[in-house]
Amino acid sequence: MKKIFATISLALALAGGFSASAQVTNSAYFTEGLALRHELNPAFIPEVGYFAIPAIGGLSADVSLGAGVGTFLYPQSNGSLTTFMSSKVSYADFERNLPENIEIREDLKVNVLSFGFKGFGGYNSFGISLREDLSANVPGELFRFIKYGMASESGSSYTINNLNASANAFVELAIGHSHRIGDHLTIGVKLKYLMDAASINMNIEELKVSASQNVWQINANNAQMKIAAPWLVLNKTDEGNIDFNNLGYDFSEFNIAGHGFAVDLGASYQLNGFELSASVLDLGMIVCPEAVLATMSQDFYFDGFQDIDIQGGSASTTEDNSISSQLDRLGEDLNGFLAFKEEDTESVNYQLAATVNLAAKYRFPESALSLGLLSSTKVYSTALSEELRAFANLTGKWIDFSVNAAYLNSGFTAGFLLNLHPRGTTIFFGVDTPLTNYSLPYMIPINPSSAVVSFGWFGTFGHQKKAKDTI
Repeated sequence: MKKIFATISLALALAGGFSASAQVTNSAYFTEGLALRHELNPAFIPEVGYFAIPAIGGLSADVSLGAGVGTFLYPQSNGSLTTFMSSKVSYADFERNLPENIEIREDLKVNVLSFGFKGFGGYNSFGISLREDLSANVPGELFRFIKYGMASESGSSYTINNLNASANAFVELAIGHSHRIGDHLTIGVKLKYLMDAASINMNIEELKVSASQNVWQINANNAQMKIAAPWLVLNKTDEGNIDFNNLGYDFSEFNIAGHGFAVDLGASYQLNGFELSASVLDLGMIVCPEAVLATMSQDFYFDGFQDIDIQGGSASTTEDNSISSQLDRLGEDLNGFLAFKEEDTESVNYQLAATVNLAAKYRFPESALSLGLLSSTKVYSTALSEELRAFANLTGKWIDFSVNAAYLNSGFTAGFLLNLHPRGTTIFFGVDTPLTNYSLPYMIPINPSSAVVSFGWFGTFGHQKKAKDTI
């Protein structure tokens, strides 16, 4: 965790908020032959039973950032990359693409054990998963401060509002059941028990920075951090602040940080080729009874950002000027800038990022073709993620293919999902790519964007002979 706060700011921005989708990617919502799509709506009843292969039973990487990566990385004439902090990047070029706030979202889910089967009058599923959720809001003013510093000899001032970050890592045990009611309606529910391994929540309402030739003064208003991780050793600096560049680990004290519960609810109604469906996912919370409370002093002094400018050479290859070295130096400086002192312990409640899905589909008579529309809204602690996705789907005897285009609050995407499900196994692969301008030769997206790569492989059983359309 040497660069924990650089990760919150610059590193998160450069990485684009890398994440893996907490459920099977939304591109699979209308893929009828994919058994795991009940993770998007617990009312969906797979045609077969399944057992997921650990770790690769369903994995998705979802990149979403409220600013283009091209705002922070710039190709040079010699073919190398440099960061926005370089003196070669003008203030005008930097300001052109910098938004007022940068929203970053991350979800990760790895299936440890998962299976489903027909029985008890419906369909049943069980899963054990490792999960991580992260969301952050980084004001553009923070990057102006890092870039400009003391912009004039008479001094400079900055006001950084609402710098927030929240992250949770936990184990999920889920059991679900879906059931048909009559000929048209299907309902489903999934209950989840959550065991928290680590949680961190940072909220800084306001930071006022006055930079002069002699001293940089920071005034913090309502700035606090809550850390629930019994195995994490919070070493201190000489000033008594938490040293995020020198955190320790004691796994002999690896206890559960908290417990919680959540529920997924879903319904689907089919009539004359039409299907209307809705679901609410991850409605619940985790309670951590003993979280460390840390706060920032109202007034303190900061030495400034030291030696973070790239003056020349190859930014991607020269050791002293490499992007990695620059992040190291920035992380060390941010450790002094975000000066938190451990105060006490208190109970903390973490709300999961709930998702609401609303969808409609029409399948043409005597045809493998269907069209669908999905609205998906996810509520993070610091942001709201919304998307509207249109689909064209082909459903075959052992192959499904879906193409889609979506409008998200981070930009436009287009993609596909291929699902192969011969008897006894299922393999699926999908890609969503941003529809945006790119900076060559590194193909860096210039505008806010989102991209998804998903893959899964699992076994199936309980097949029934059934006539289906073929592609």
